Amino acid sequence: FHHVQLIQGSAHTVLWTGCAPAIFDEVYVNFPDPWPKHPQRRVINDTFLHLLASRMGENGRLAIATDHADYAAWITDCLERTPYFTSRLPTTFVTEDNERLRTKYEQFAIADGRTCHYYHWQRNKTAVANLFHPPKERPMPHTILRTPLTLSEISGRFNKPYASEGGYTVRLIEIFQSPHYPALLIDTYISEPALNQHVALSIHQRDDGTMIVGLREIGFPRPTNGVHFAIHAVTQWLLGLHSDTVLVKSNLNFDDT
Repeated sequence: FHHVQLIQGSAHTVLWTGCAPAIFDEVYVNFPDPWPKHPQRRVINDTFLHLLASRMGENGRLAIATDHADYAAWITDCLERTPYFTSRLPTTFVTEDNERLRTKYEQFAIADGRTCHYYHWQRNKTAVANLFHPPKERPMPHTILRTPLTLSEISGRFNKPYASEGGYTVRLIEIFQSPHYPALLIDTYISEPALNQHVALSIHQRDDGTMIVGLREIGFPRPTNGVHFAIHAVTQWLLGLHSDTVLVKSNLNFDDT
């Protein structure tokens, strides 16, 4: 290879957010994690193949290998029902491929007696709709509230709220109170169609007594629709803690307008 670029990230997110349509001539998926207890986390699924098809040129080659029998059955079902790829072989898969460069993991699997499944497919001429546009980055989100509750009272009533709406899921994992600064930090996990983010949200008490809910710049978060929805979820939780809590200001926007 004359040029190699390594990217750390989930295949789903990298393809969706960082790759142009029809950019790939070849894609290799070598022994992906089978996630036996959480099959919904598997990289190969119908949505992934649709996304991948939108990023591959016509006749682009797709090679997949696995040594996990259940995952092989899963991959077989996905490939046989996708309209965007066609097998380059007379069969859906083969269990021997002596022409490939074997990875160390593959060598261990074969030595251990596990059967490997090899898929050699290619992008066909079926047109694919590009439904996978990079997520919009919004202004840094915030809301301002007025509440009779103190930060300690808010922290004491934290019950790990969960919110889900329109493809966005927010889990508020834990809350921390600063001993030196009038603020709370909320460990937050956000899932949205294009990417997942693990971020820190904050509730900061200002000099005028109001509280501002916002995003902390820890770990270079992206202020996407999902992050705006997370701020909305925290705000709604706060509003539900006391009837006298009111929303003063908001710049939230988590739709596609």
